[in-house]
Amino acid sequence: MSDELSRVPSSRWWNDWVLVSLSIALHAVAFPPWDQPLAAWVALAPLLLALRQKAPARAFLLGFVWGTGSIWAQGYWVPLGIAYYYDQTLLFGLLFSLVASIVFYATYAAAFALAAARLPIGWSAFPRACGLGMIFVTAEWARASLLTGDPWLLLGYALVPGLGFAQIADLGGVYILSFFLVLANAALVECWVGFPQRSGVRLKEALSTLALAVLIPGVYGVWRLLNPVVATETIPVAIVQTNQDLGSHWQEEFYGRGLRDYFSLSEKAVRAGAEFLFWPEGSVNFFVADDPNYRAAVEAQVAAWDVDLILGGPFRDLDDSGVPSYRNSAFYLEPENGLVDRYDKHRLLPFGEYFPLEMIRLLRRFERVRSFTPGEGPSWVDTDRGRMAISICFEAIFPDEVRRQMNAGAKLLVNLSNDAWLGPGAGPSQHLLMVRLRAIENRTWVVRATPTGISALINPYGSVERELERGEAGFLSGDVGLLSVATPYQRYGDVFALVCALGSGAFLLNARFRRFQRRGSA
Repeated sequence: MSDELSRVPSSRWWNDWVLVSLSIALHAVAFPPWDQPLAAWVALAPLLLALRQKAPARAFLLGFVWGTGSIWAQGYWVPLGIAYYYDQTLLFGLLFSLVASIVFYATYAAAFALAAARLPIGWSAFPRACGLGMIFVTAEWARASLLTGDPWLLLGYALVPGLGFAQIADLGGVYILSFFLVLANAALVECWVGFPQRSGVRLKEALSTLALAVLIPGVYGVWRLLNPVVATETIPVAIVQTNQDLGSHWQEEFYGRGLRDYFSLSEKAVRAGAEFLFWPEGSVNFFVADDPNYRAAVEAQVAAWDVDLILGGPFRDLDDSGVPSYRNSAFYLEPENGLVDRYDKHRLLPFGEYFPLEMIRLLRRFERVRSFTPGEGPSWVDTDRGRMAISICFEAIFPDEVRRQMNAGAKLLVNLSNDAWLGPGAGPSQHLLMVRLRAIENRTWVVRATPTGISALINPYGSVERELERGEAGFLSGDVGLLSVATPYQRYGDVFALVCALGSGAFLLNARFRRFQRRGSA
């Protein structure tokens, strides 16, 4: 034990903060805009080293600071995006982002750190690493599920650019990727503290744990890539990206603005051979289902082109008293019958499309668009080419939502988004990264349409086949396959995360029982 303790950082306060700062930096560079997935394999090791033998209050503080620092390093662009969306000052964006980072991120990181510090360092390498992995996944699952849910850039997403390691997500989603990353990081720490023993059992077990953490997802990924799924049917599609800004969606004088651009680019896409067109979220800023003139114009063009079209726009519904409610919707039009189906967004953006807490209704004065009502109908549209699952904007970052849609028999995932308000930072790239994992989890092609970029065609292995970058106007065309592959994750959802939650409880109860035993024998 004395050899092990000699490798643990001293209690000097600056040692802990150096380790936490290093962990924050490594964690940040694993994601866009830096895109260095190798950093994720070592990013948590400094934090885990700092947490060893820490008192509960100290561990909680270290985790809280790590969580706050990590989300700000990743989301440096958020304050500007918030200020732009609400049409407020940068100070408002900074304060809003600070509160959100504490509520939706730092508290869960602190809870993980507190629990991690309770695991005895005397445990052998493999069970200790597994316990840390399970606790981390449980904290991520809680963050993604509790309150409004915030699954933005969970740790496992860092593996998506590597593709090979990410393929195992079709078994357990993003959480299984996070687990193997934490397993590797924890094994590295065990190697570090056990190094003086060199030939000792602890070092050998730590190295074996590290090998398992890398080899299991790596070998599975190679096998998956060597045994690809084959689509029996393909369709030539085109995404139209006009590069129009957020604009005004609710002033009548702006209704229909930009429609000419969509018509012009769509005409070129049809001439290039497209048979199915996709326009992004908010591509029309009028009520296409209600306005006879604009609706007739769009339907006439679809009929003239002889193509199918899915577009994003608002929908207005009136109750028996004539009071309107609004939905963020996707509309399906076919050449013979015009507008035939609609999907209303189910999971709305907190504080943007709805306000979850009555106590902060005062934030309505900052609202740039009207509040929406969540949809209640099916989360797909049935087209002439088969059923297509629809996710609008940030719905696509909720893996369980998407897999339920695909599990209903969908053959293609369509993501209509508007990332213009995210600003010039890494937000759109981070959003695309998460959508790519939905393709892997469900073994489906993904059509992602945005007005300002990044629009993309994504294959069932998460690789971007073609894309339109931010700031580009044009159309993106290609063939996509129609697939119906029932992956384990698609069928069973977050079972792996549930197992981790149960395992975390068992590990922590065992640790607590052992502490009571030691006190009783003292």
